[in-house]
Amino acid sequence: MAALNLDKDACEFCKMNISDAHFMTELITQKGRVYKFDDISCMLKYAETVDKGTIKNFYVGNVEKSNEFIDATTAWYITHTSYKSPMGGNTAAFATKEAAVAQANKITATAEIEYFTSKFRKEGSKQP
Repeated sequence: MAALNLDKDACEFCKMNISDAHFMTELITQKGRVYKFDDISCMLKYAETVDKGTIKNFYVGNVEKSNEFIDATTAWYITHTSYKSPMGGNTAAFATKEAAVAQANKITATAEIEYFTSKFRKEGSKQP
């Protein structure tokens, strides 16, 4: 993972400055190149445009801890209008099931681990 410079680094997909560390994401290629995004939805849209075999890892911002990345394939997700992500994806990532379920119960939403892998699958691989 690369250090993220808020309000300076731009999203690879929509080109907007990345301004909210809670929704930041990164895609890392097999060659080690890091692509930064301001919203999970931007990363997923970008990933649809590249050869999936070139992708090594995905990371998402932990909504509970500003400026902390977590593995996108093991994170828990909530999509709800109470999350105002930069590009309107309104999806927040949590490091643990317990944290996601506790928050989901507060806002009457559903926490799910399959969100990321259901949006992006990589055939013949353990990667999503």
